[in-house]
Amino acid sequence: MNIKNIKPVIDGAIPLILKYCRKLKIAEYINDKINFDKERRLVSPGTAIEAIIANVLVDRHPLSRLDEFYENTDVEKFFGSGINYRHLNDDALGRALDDFYEINPKESFSNIALEGIKTFNVEVKSFHADTTSKNVYGQYTSPSSDDNCIKITYGHSKDKRPDLKQIMFGIACTNDKTIVTGEVLDGNTSDKTWNTDFIKKIRTTADRLDVNNMIYVADSAALTKDNLDAAFEHNISLISLLPSTFNIEKELKSKAYENTEKWTDVGKISNRKDSAKCKIQSFIDEINDRKYRFIVCHSSALDNRKINSLKKKRDKEEMNIKKIIKDFEKNEYYYEQDAVSELKRFIGENEFNFYTIDGTVYSKDKKKKTEKRGKLKAGEKVQMETKFKLSLQYDINYDAFERGKNEAGMFVLLTNILDTQAMSDEDILKEYKEQVCVETNFKSLKNSDFIDEIYLKTPKRIEALGYVFLLALMVYTTIEREVRNALKKEKEPVIIPGKVKSYTPYG
Repeated sequence: MNIKNIKPVIDGAIPLILKYCRKLKIAEYINDKINFDKERRLVSPGTAIEAIIANVLVDRHPLSRLDEFYENTDVEKFFGSGINYRHLNDDALGRALDDFYEINPKESFSNIALEGIKTFNVEVKSFHADTTSKNVYGQYTSPSSDDNCIKITYGHSKDKRPDLKQIMFGIACTNDKTIVTGEVLDGNTSDKTWNTDFIKKIRTTADRLDVNNMIYVADSAALTKDNLDAAFEHNISLISLLPSTFNIEKELKSKAYENTEKWTDVGKISNRKDSAKCKIQSFIDEINDRKYRFIVCHSSALDNRKINSLKKKRDKEEMNIKKIIKDFEKNEYYYEQDAVSELKRFIGENEFNFYTIDGTVYSKDKKKKTEKRGKLKAGEKVQMETKFKLSLQYDINYDAFERGKNEAGMFVLLTNILDTQAMSDEDILKEYKEQVCVETNFKSLKNSDFIDEIYLKTPKRIEALGYVFLLALMVYTTIEREVRNALKKEKEPVIIPGKVKSYTPYG
């Protein structure tokens, strides 16, 4: 045997990833659903999907070169007797994506997720939901009206790339990042309408998990009349950020600011050293004749963006005042009482957020317009008349600016959970703060090492691949959760990137 011709086998994390793929029964579920020729296809559709997942989580390669990724690995040990890396070519993988699409990847993903939750005994109390976008490269024709395939099109880009077509992902997860369900969506899907449909679907998911007191947590896009109605109709407990588009949001902040003695300090919500301290007040009020509990939260961390935004509003208001005053001071009045009356009217009609206006009336003698021109005759006098004008001044209202800064540090949460014994105001705040788990999942999903540019021949394959990415995220978060659970039994923390010691590492 020529030792020089022996290539080293580098398995890395592949065995671990495939172990959890099989605990989640991904390939088993897919192969059971697809009717394929087992004699002629050495690589089953489920095996091909596993191969993509392992590649995505270890070292993202384009699908057209996936065989290169497995060239120096023990492929036969991973995927079965007789299979080598050349079998994992783009034709086999493309065919697997076509097959996966045909068995309804959305339903398949949800079923695998729910079975995984049962397998790993994950406790589900709340569902944290949100959407994100992902750019897609290439030209794609629109599907026909009778095709349920996703539409790859332009939409609101959360990647700040409105020039590119996109698809979207919507997911719901527990507060420890466990994926409960998810969807690959049209590129122009609106967060508002998606939440309406998703709230209705998530009730079915909760029932399958025997979750009776279901809590749906979402950001402000979920707060529309339709979504509030949907939560009411499907008996769903809702926790969400109240957007400023609701007039009551400003009223509640103002009420909380004035009731200084009613704040309750709850300290730091997060365990991070730099986390902000919070204080809260709650109110019961109505929207569309239904009662809700509103928790006004004040954070000690007023970020620079909010301060700068407030200063810009103040500076813009000052420029506007200067222009208004300059124009108004040009006016003249024949009678002093007219000038005084006009001054009162002007001050009353021009109230500003950060400035106050005051003024005085003064007289000014002027030559009559009817006075003839030229030299005066002997003994003649210039005919004069008295006009009244206004002198206006403005001053900054420091109390109003401080109030603005204070209210900029506030946000308002809405919940239809009125029973404070079931969930206290602090519990509501803590549950909403766990919304970061969705953002962390999206951060992993959109990492360029996880998902790079997507370019496939058909929208159907892109939709199928989108669900494969979600399956990869499911595997990733499952491993992560298992590591955290194992660390709870350890006496020493692990060292994560940045030389940080942690018992609860997150990706």
